[in-house]
Amino acid sequence: MLGLFDRDVFLKLGCCELWHPACEALKITKPYRLASTNSQVSNRKIIARWQLAEGVDATLNRVMELVAEVDVLAADLIENITGDGSFKRLEALDDIDSGEQLLAAVVLRNPIGRFLISGDKRFINALRQSLPDDWKRIGSSVISFEQCLLAIEREFGPDLIIERTTPRRMCDKTLNLALGATFDRLQFIEALQSYDPCKSTTSSGA
Repeated sequence: MLGLFDRDVFLKLGCCELWHPACEALKITKPYRLASTNSQVSNRKIIARWQLAEGVDATLNRVMELVAEVDVLAADLIENITGDGSFKRLEALDDIDSGEQLLAAVVLRNPIGRFLISGDKRFINALRQSLPDDWKRIGSSVISFEQCLLAIEREFGPDLIIERTTPRRMCDKTLNLALGATFDRLQFIEALQSYDPCKSTTSSGA
């Protein structure tokens, strides 16, 4: 299975040391990242906004190690993609940025065996509401950050989640809320499910 990760999820999984557990839980054998994650300066700015207790440098070093490990979206997957009708439809929507646009167009070109892992709720909502036919085609191939965390918890249990996310919980508002003051597995699952932008149409794939 191919996994196309947006910048948001890539950085957060790298931050929380959950990249490899996520790929294993989602059965992704060939992951790709966006070229925008190459920028150490930009990554630093994003990480700094999270105000993590461990500091920026430690998190950034971990993320940049992951950047070196994971391939950028392959050229053959995006060849002539700007000529696709799906790319042009996505381009017309204000709430879909260039990275999500590219990833979605790749999956729309051929959804079989491809997953788009996105942490952008605006993108998911825009795709569902403004392009319902396209969403119908690839909705089951779109995995939210919430679904990603749920898949990790199902595969590895709560201890891994608690250990690796609690010190970095501020990287994501929903994650922070789901962890609560004291971890409760049922509360964690219910919170992630309630904030899952894919929930009304996707119950599998994560």
